[in-house]
Amino acid sequence: FSTIFRAPLTGILFALEIPYKKDVETEVFIPASMASVTAYLASTLTLGAETLFPTHIFSLPTPTTLLHAVLLGVIVSLIALAFMKALEKTGSVSRRLSNKYPMHVLSVCAGLILGVIGLFYPEVLGLGYDFIHKIAATTELRQWALTALIAIVILKILATSLTVSFGGSGGLFVPALYVGGVVGLIYAKLLNLAPATLYVALAMAAMLAATSKSLLTSIALVAETVGPG
Repeated sequence: FSTIFRAPLTGILFALEIPYKKDVETEVFIPASMASVTAYLASTLTLGAETLFPTHIFSLPTPTTLLHAVLLGVIVSLIALAFMKALEKTGSVSRRLSNKYPMHVLSVCAGLILGVIGLFYPEVLGLGYDFIHKIAATTELRQWALTALIAIVILKILATSLTVSFGGSGGLFVPALYVGGVVGLIYAKLLNLAPATLYVALAMAAMLAATSKSLLTSIALVAETVGPG
């Protein structure tokens, strides 16, 4: 995590939180810190120290901002539940169909569905780093219609569920950041809030926390990848 996301604190907290359901492994802290900082130094010396989704916006917390953070957290948690339920349902369908049809046939069918989605919304396909960068660090996507952004959220959840459940290679970490960021942008556009980047970052952290059950890792990742502001 330190190398890929240029986020050494996230790497440390990831090692403490992610492998454990109801606790943190404090004994891992010192060796994880050594490994994470070493990897970060090696990465920055070769690739540079720029954050993954750089933004120059600085925002001081206010009571209004904190209220929006709570409301956005509730909204994101509901979408996260829908995300996990969609993943669970597609996995169940995949297991039932695999008893009747060869898995490679099912993978081809799922791939065709993804291809059709990509024809209309190519932004949904792939890892999504570029798209996250656009919503977190630029104003390029803020002129998009709300209907298009809502469609992207729904289709990204569907595309991720199909990929994971029907033989594709992928996980939930980056898609969670992707979906959360778009939800934050929708929230900011609906209520005409500024800076929109703030709500994108809040929603990214909330979605990651809800889907991975990792509170500290989620906060640190967004703080380190979006920037200190």
